[in-house]
Amino acid sequence: MGSAGSDEPKLYSPLLPASGAAATASVGGGEGHEEVSGQLESILSDESVPWARRMAAASVVEMRLLLRLAAPAVLVYMINYLMSMSTQIFSGHLGTLELAAASLGNTGIQVFAYGLMLGMGSAVETLCGQAYGAHKYDMLGIYLQRSTILLMATGVPLAVLYAFSRPILVLLGESPAIASAAAVFVYGLIPQIFAYAANFPIQKFMQAQSIMAPSAYISAATLAVHLVASYLVVYKLGLGLLGASLMLSLSWWVIVVAQFVYIVTSRRCRLTWQGFSWQAFSGLPQFFKLSLASAVMLCLETWYFQILVLIAGLLKDPELALASLSVCMTISGWVFMISVGFNAAASVRVSNELGAGNPKSAAFSVVVVTVLSFILSVLISVVILFFRDYISYIFTEGEEVSQAVSKLTPLLALTLILNGIQPVLSGVAVGCGWQAFVAYVNVGCYYIVGIPLGCLLGFYFDLGAAGIWSGMIGGTLMQTLILVWVTFRTNWNKEVEESQKRLHKWDAKAPLAQLERILGNESCPPAQRLARAARAELRLLVALAAPAVAVYMINYAMSLSTRIFCGQLGTLELAAASLGNVGIQVFAYGLMLGMGSAVETLCGQAFGAHKYDMLGVYMQRSFVLLTAAGVPLAAMYVFSKHILLLLGEPENIAGAAWVFVVGLIPQIFAYAANFPIQKFLQSQSIVAPSAYISAATLVVHLVLSYLAVYKLNMGLLGASLILSLSWWVIVAAQFVYIVTSARCRRTWTGFSTQAFSGLPEFFRLSAASAVMLCLETWYTQITVLIAGLLKDPEIALDSLAVCMSISGWVFMVSVGFNAAASVRVSNELGAGHPKAASFSVKVVTSLSLIVASLVAVVVMCLRDYISYVFTRGQDVARAVSTMTPLLAVTIVLNGVQPVLSGVAVGCGWQAFVAYVNVACYYGVGIPLGCVLGFHFDLGATGIWGGMIGGLIVQTLILTFVTLRTDWNKEVEKARLRLNKWEDKKKPLLPVH
Repeated sequence: MGSAGSDEPKLYSPLLPASGAAATASVGGGEGHEEVSGQLESILSDESVPWARRMAAASVVEMRLLLRLAAPAVLVYMINYLMSMSTQIFSGHLGTLELAAASLGNTGIQVFAYGLMLGMGSAVETLCGQAYGAHKYDMLGIYLQRSTILLMATGVPLAVLYAFSRPILVLLGESPAIASAAAVFVYGLIPQIFAYAANFPIQKFMQAQSIMAPSAYISAATLAVHLVASYLVVYKLGLGLLGASLMLSLSWWVIVVAQFVYIVTSRRCRLTWQGFSWQAFSGLPQFFKLSLASAVMLCLETWYFQILVLIAGLLKDPELALASLSVCMTISGWVFMISVGFNAAASVRVSNELGAGNPKSAAFSVVVVTVLSFILSVLISVVILFFRDYISYIFTEGEEVSQAVSKLTPLLALTLILNGIQPVLSGVAVGCGWQAFVAYVNVGCYYIVGIPLGCLLGFYFDLGAAGIWSGMIGGTLMQTLILVWVTFRTNWNKEVEESQKRLHKWDAKAPLAQLERILGNESCPPAQRLARAARAELRLLVALAAPAVAVYMINYAMSLSTRIFCGQLGTLELAAASLGNVGIQVFAYGLMLGMGSAVETLCGQAFGAHKYDMLGVYMQRSFVLLTAAGVPLAAMYVFSKHILLLLGEPENIAGAAWVFVVGLIPQIFAYAANFPIQKFLQSQSIVAPSAYISAATLVVHLVLSYLAVYKLNMGLLGASLILSLSWWVIVAAQFVYIVTSARCRRTWTGFSTQAFSGLPEFFRLSAASAVMLCLETWYTQITVLIAGLLKDPEIALDSLAVCMSISGWVFMVSVGFNAAASVRVSNELGAGHPKAASFSVKVVTSLSLIVASLVAVVVMCLRDYISYVFTRGQDVARAVSTMTPLLAVTIVLNGVQPVLSGVAVGCGWQAFVAYVNVACYYGVGIPLGCVLGFHFDLGATGIWGGMIGGLIVQTLILTFVTLRTDWNKEVEKARLRLNKWEDKKKPLLPVH
């Protein structure tokens, strides 16, 4: 494509040319996606080709797309999670109490904000993904700005919640010592709330355009800075938990700023980002509705983990239970970033294909990305099992925590396998816009199955943390099964119709793309048609999922490294970092990312519908909403100690966690900028830059964290401050890429007043996305908070932290597939390709599931050594080893569920997924975890078991819904959505 004013036919030049010539001026990868997407749909529709040949050909196409999407997406999420995990590790090495406090503050408080923000941001993922697929590029920036506005406004009450974290934790039954330490950690995470508000819409905005690499580069560079700064702050400056959390907040803000600079300067976003616009403030009620559904979908899942952590704090040994759970949850969370990367890829792929009107391509993408994520999860699970006895030492030196973690490692490995599927399916749901449905699934699986089962095993059967984790696995398994069933029952033709309706409603040129033509060619034998479609879809998925996975894994690695640094300070620091990160910070993260998912839907479908100019507007709108949401989140961070104490966390852990959280306050606003930027790029299939940025930032983060924590003795506060800085580095770098890259020249046309128009509608979409995601991320927070209530909360939190860190990191692979699924589905729906959208779902889901299964096997093999990566405690290592089987199950489930969630975002199902999350996480997972953890005295294992139960139910529901999807209707919905959200107003600050 030439300049912005070049003739229209050049718009359809390939992104992935046969020759080695690079497209120096592509629209966020849009042209190549359009052609490849059309190729995939054609392959899948060509019934004259034998079915096997058709599937093979489609797989190749989809894998190309997925790798380019998922790899940087996984890298981004893993790096970002690694930042939080490193903060928890830094805190954990301050002592067992600090580890429990960080775990309680992070999972019990922060995850609440994270889930809400991320869930609301998922509305952007649906709209941007489908708008991008429908070539409504100009709306992506508007969606971004609308989502940011809504998320920033949401951040204000979240900040208040953070400020009162201590009394909240005490009220929930956590011990005053742990609650006080966790509150200190949470206070430092208040700035992180608003970073979430900016980051999630930005991230979804980029993701919808398949622009993932810049976010990965930014995240990697920020991680490196975060690690050094965290080390200096925690250890050298002696700031402890507060310093660790403040550095984490700063790192998130660095990521936000860098990504926004990329959007503004990159030519790849020139069509989707046309400057700040008053349109961002228009349509906010409708946008809020979708954002709310997305938030409910995700929050039900994130709260699930929060509840489990809180339940763990009620066990006989709450400190040990919280510590062991925090270690396992930290590991699980970091590995989960892989699935999150696939989730992003799935969301992008599904939303793009639906937006482009390619139902077969969307369905095929789901299969491919799910299989890939599943395979990776299985491999990682094997590694985790092999190192089960050493993992906890990364976070803390406590022997009891190490033993507890070692016992939990089998459960952790199982969780990792489940997380190789579930996040990807969630990404599919996001790509389709099923957030509300997934919310229902989450409620049933997590809160009706997972939590009760976890409580039953943990308390009644006296299994402690292992029982709680087992309940979590039960919920996750059920969720995964449901998502798998729904996804494979999806009528992708109806999804394309729904996508087209949605795109027409929100903002429709839908040329028959390659994938849709392949899938629609009934003259070709089924086997040959599917082979060709599979090749086309795999090309798309590989291009999307590979960088998306890299992005999410690197970003998770930043948080993980922060927790590791904190964990080396002592068990208390590890517990505090885990509590502050998973209990407090993840709340803001989920909220910001959820709200940013609205950009993913809109940008993805607009890109597929060739509405390039709207992508930048969507991103700006999301940023406006997320920044506003960051304000209350910052207040919640400030009062995190009181909230944690109110929730019943021990005072020493709550206080240490508060110190850590305070340092994460800047991270809130980094999230607010990063997520819209990331989804904006992702919807255009521009994910590699994010991966590069995240990788570079991770290096800097590690160095700075080491210096801040160990050399400057800044302790927890230094670790969190460096993490916040690292996130801001990622944001700034990604934004610079957007502004300067030729690939964004049609999607980013400068700041525009359109970003302030349609904010009510955009807010509704962002809120739906936030709810969808928050229900999922808060699920984890609740798990950590429950773990803080176990008999030995420190060991329980530490072991959970290790398992969750592993699960979270592996989950980034599925998140990458989730992003790929969301982009593929939203783009295909926006382009009017129902067959391509349906095919993409199948491909991406299958790939994610295979990867997750392989990772789970690895985790099981290393179950006795994993905890020593985080802490030296023998008790934690044993606890982690015990939980590893549940972790493996979780990893497998997370290989499907995130991908289906990505499909939901791509389709705009955030509200539906939110309902699913409520049912699965809070109706199944948390109650089950409490029953297993307390009644059966299974401790952290029981809490995790309940979490798995909710996850299983959620996955089953999402699978069923996806299988039943009418992709033609989804295409029409995407068209209607883009038409509704389209705004032709001139930008406020046009790019010359």
